Amino acid sequence: MVLPHTLTRKIEHQLGDIHSLPTLPDAVLKINELVNDENSSMGQIESFVEMDPVLSSTVLRMVNSSFYGMAQEISSLKLALVILGIKEIKNIVLSLSIFRMFSNRELNRKFNIREFWHHSATAGQIAKSLARRLNLRFSGEEFVGGLIHDLGKVVLVKCLPDSYPELHHRARQESTPLWQLEADTYGFHHGHVGGWLGERWHLPRKLITAIVYHEEPEEAPEFHQLVGVVSLAGALSKVAASEDDSRYHEISGDEHPALQLLIEYTTGLDSVDWERFIMELGTDVQRSAEFVSFAQQNLWDTHASF
Repeated sequence: MVLPHTLTRKIEHQLGDIHSLPTLPDAVLKINELVNDENSSMGQIESFVEMDPVLSSTVLRMVNSSFYGMAQEISSLKLALVILGIKEIKNIVLSLSIFRMFSNRELNRKFNIREFWHHSATAGQIAKSLARRLNLRFSGEEFVGGLIHDLGKVVLVKCLPDSYPELHHRARQESTPLWQLEADTYGFHHGHVGGWLGERWHLPRKLITAIVYHEEPEEAPEFHQLVGVVSLAGALSKVAASEDDSRYHEISGDEHPALQLLIEYTTGLDSVDWERFIMELGTDVQRSAEFVSFAQQNLWDTHASF
């Protein structure tokens, strides 16, 4: 476990009815099992996905959406698996499943869930761009980590509907980091809650670690590169949303703890043209909007479930 047992107990005591929280669909669990089994074949995964019409059609629509920008239409799961790879298909299923579970209109009345997912998808795209520029070989965990790094916030809204939205509002009014107010109020912050949920879902340890430490990357005991990438992507996503170009210098000036972590654990970082990278963030913001748009059209306003 990534979280200490005492912190887990504190979270469960504060959250109350944790049994009302969603669990990962069986399809996601099965795909994770197949992908992690060295004896599994691409054919087995293809056959499993094809058995679920909603799942297979959603994956194909996603692959053919503007999010991936394929030069030609991908007409079969087999071809999608060949082009994108098994792990990317797994990440598509996981990402869309989590998006669906935490995108209902009831949440939107208490918390701007559309704004939340736009920020999260932007962080996912920036994390992919960071990993590519730094030549870090992840298996899609950087995008998923960026996408769900703040998921603990949604859990807090669902479980603490009376106090948490007000805390969120207070953080904005006082320009105080939300995670610090959370820690002062509850004894834990949304990163801890997201990591706790990840453990309940049996997500990979490295992904849970990135979620838990994205607000305090310097405290991460392992998986420093992934933690740094997810943390830095989350910070850059916030700056991108603020439309205040001057704030980019706060991050690109080597002072952000996530950037310091990456510098410490990554060779060749001095060759990165940070100014150019920041200028190109507009592409990531656009692609994140495409992801959210696709997910809303295909999941939010339908009864599709897998």
